[in-house]
Amino acid sequence: MSIKKRIMSAVTAAVLAVTTVMGLGGCSSRVSYAMEIDGEKIPAGLYILYSGYAYQLAQQKLTEEQPDLKTTEEGFDWTAQKVSDMDFMDYVRQEALNSCKRYTAANKLFDELNITLDKDDRDDINDSVNSQWDYEIPEIASSNMSYLKGFSTIGEYYESIGVSKASLKLYVTASFKSSKIFDYYYGEGGVEEVSKEDKGKWIEENYALSRYFAISIKDSEGNVIESKTELALIKKMAEEYADKLNKGESYKDVYDEYVEYSKAQTSTAGSSTTPADTSVSDTTTAEQQGREAAPPEDTTTAAAEETEPEENVTTATTEETEPEEVTSPAEGTTEPEEATSDGTGSTDSDGTASTTAAETGGTTAEEKKDSDYDRIIKKDSTSPSEDFVKTLFEMKTGEAKVIEEDTAYYVVQRLDILKSDQDYAKTYDSNALYGLKGEEMDAVYEKKYADYAVAENGSAPDYCKQQAANASNGLNAISQIQYLLYYYSSMLGGGMS
Repeated sequence: MSIKKRIMSAVTAAVLAVTTVMGLGGCSSRVSYAMEIDGEKIPAGLYILYSGYAYQLAQQKLTEEQPDLKTTEEGFDWTAQKVSDMDFMDYVRQEALNSCKRYTAANKLFDELNITLDKDDRDDINDSVNSQWDYEIPEIASSNMSYLKGFSTIGEYYESIGVSKASLKLYVTASFKSSKIFDYYYGEGGVEEVSKEDKGKWIEENYALSRYFAISIKDSEGNVIESKTELALIKKMAEEYADKLNKGESYKDVYDEYVEYSKAQTSTAGSSTTPADTSVSDTTTAEQQGREAAPPEDTTTAAAEETEPEENVTTATTEETEPEEVTSPAEGTTEPEEATSDGTGSTDSDGTASTTAAETGGTTAEEKKDSDYDRIIKKDSTSPSEDFVKTLFEMKTGEAKVIEEDTAYYVVQRLDILKSDQDYAKTYDSNALYGLKGEEMDAVYEKKYADYAVAENGSAPDYCKQQAANASNGLNAISQIQYLLYYYSSMLGGGMS
């Protein structure tokens, strides 16, 4: 992905980080800087950004360590928990400090390596900052997200919490620098360039190119069918579709055949075997439009996971998820964002490519092609289910089979991700680069800032930490705005039923 797209990802991530710390305004309004690290002052507004990231990271870490916590229940207090055997807010404080150290290390390393920002780079930074600062908050967002009430732009919201436009620009510039440092070492022509073969192998091991549809095994009342005879008939039908794919028939033709069959069944007997939609909510945020090695300490989101398909519908659905996966806002070697698939299936935050317009009615049947049904699934994804993903990765390239789930039989085909005409090798190049070299780059930074002296500016960091306890109300503002816009526009346009 281009540097410009990386910066756009970083800036959107900054918005998410900032909304996480909506209660931190007093920190920046009282002091101009939060601390000095190795002689470099860290502006209070920048510290707020990193505190926001740290709060998100603590939430993510907590849900990973204690997945059974009822975090969505009313009255749940994040700050009363422990993360990695630390008090929640102590963990936030530690991670915010590490982000600030990394910010300083990135600036120093950038200069030491004689890397520069040319005019195009500076223009891209300014464009990115301005596009986010001037982002207009729609009325529907103000109505549904109380903390945005009274603000017309994201810039106004930034200012209300103590983040100036200058601090945002520092954040974006640091992100840009870290991306260029990473490329200096490991990108094309870099001093430790990673081979195309190594990246390809990593992609094959971590992503699966698939096409699939689900045949419901629920009755007209939504209950799972109990009749073994009826289940056997449905499974046999699914296996016949898989056999056709194994014999080389077009996925589009096989899927269309099932659609026609299910329509006929519905019109004559109200059968429950209408195609289950395998799409996901089109809630990708700006940074999700091109995830790759996230720029310096980037807070990426893991928006709504693909849910188990609803039967007898063809609408996009969204599952309410736990706190989003985040990566740090000043690193450039943080976990890459999932890239979209060049105009075919967009990639969901969990690595699953979303259904395209062609599949959901945006194009006619004559315009569709097999690649319109592509879905890229990450090895660690849990969507549609962990068992589904495990079975998919055990399948051979070119194989089609039926995967049995509790409420549906999936007809699944796995394809060669590196030989697709959609050039997924290019799409996931940066993901592979990070997967292979991200930890190595992290170690470079950690070694560099290990001995940095830190001088806090009085109680500024403590004050910010205390205010961060109110941060959860502001999580995911941009992604929520985009989802609201998508949802209501779909409702008005008839895209959802």
